[in-house]
Amino acid sequence: MYVCKQAFDLIDGKGEGFLNPGKIRTALKEYGKYIASIELVYQICYDFDKDMNGKIDFKEFMDMMKMRPCESDSKEDIQKVFDDINEYRDNQGITP
Repeated sequence: MYVCKQAFDLIDGKGEGFLNPGKIRTALKEYGKYIASIELVYQICYDFDKDMNGKIDFKEFMDMMKMRPCESDSKEDIQKVFDDINEYRDNQGITP
């Protein structure tokens, strides 16, 4: 849980105690090197913002971190994500 709190605080940046679509999109770009669409970021927020206040608090963030995203994904879904990452990285593949 300590590592998740560090990650949350890093993404939060200003110490406001919540994440919003802008902070999540910035984190994906800066730390994941992935430029997420606005639609994807809002979908992430919608999926995890249980109290529907437009913000992801630490408890909701923890629920997000516990999620196992690939359990219900088809092979085609996983291949699409891989192809998107590969294309974004100029066909260099996924690296450590």
